[in-house]
Amino acid sequence: DPKGRLCRKVGAHIKAQKLHDVAYEKAYCRAYDRLKHRKRAGTIDTKTWNKLVVEIQDIRDDARAGKISDAEAVEKLSIKSMLNQNVRG
Repeated sequence: DPKGRLCRKVGAHIKAQKLHDVAYEKAYCRAYDRLKHRKRAGTIDTKTWNKLVVEIQDIRDDARAGKISDAEAVEKLSIKSMLNQNVRG
């Protein structure tokens, strides 16, 4: 903040917490973390990582825009993360 206020004073922590209270955001974080751990472990390559991250980001963005319901986004993200367990780099 240009006025020298801390994140807590600006309310950044509250905004971030509200964002994570939404079900599809939690599902996105789980799917992203699974992919991140698999990339770090070497079970998927960078090309596959990039492709899958774009796919789960698209699902999250569609839910944010209201194109799909929260429940549908959660289902797609959990299916996507379950399917990704079998992907090998």
